[in-house]
Amino acid sequence: MEIQKVYVRHDGTTVVKCHNCGTTKTVDAAKLKKRGKPLKLRCSCQAVFQVFFEFRGAYRKKSCPDGYYAKHSIMNEWLKVRINNISMTGVGFTTLNRNDLRKNDRLMVKISLDDREKSKIEKSAVVKWVQDRHIGCSFIETDKYDKVLGFYLMP
Repeated sequence: MEIQKVYVRHDGTTVVKCHNCGTTKTVDAAKLKKRGKPLKLRCSCQAVFQVFFEFRGAYRKKSCPDGYYAKHSIMNEWLKVRINNISMTGVGFTTLNRNDLRKNDRLMVKISLDDREKSKIEKSAVVKWVQDRHIGCSFIETDKYDKVLGFYLMP
């Protein structure tokens, strides 16, 4: 059974669509935030399907283009990383070697996107979490109208 992923709005609601009959229904998903796993729903047409409620604020695209990071304190030392995912507000990556990154470190991140134009972006970021070589960062200045990243993230 395919799992339908729906993005929850800031007000806690989302729209769920039955794959069988196309019926849509607005659902209050606020109380499901801590659930963390798909929920089985039954439509009025009796079709049963699973829905995963995504509470993330921005769409995150799984990707694996090349990237580099440098700490703001050592801007002349760029280290290669594998980009795992990217959104308008942040990036997740894996360092190729051990690292000394800590939560709240400030970085510059350079990413060569794997789009048709091989676009390059460079953003300031702050480390939000570190799990061994896996790093999650938020961009410090988020440009809602970043055309390059916006087009790259289009599904």
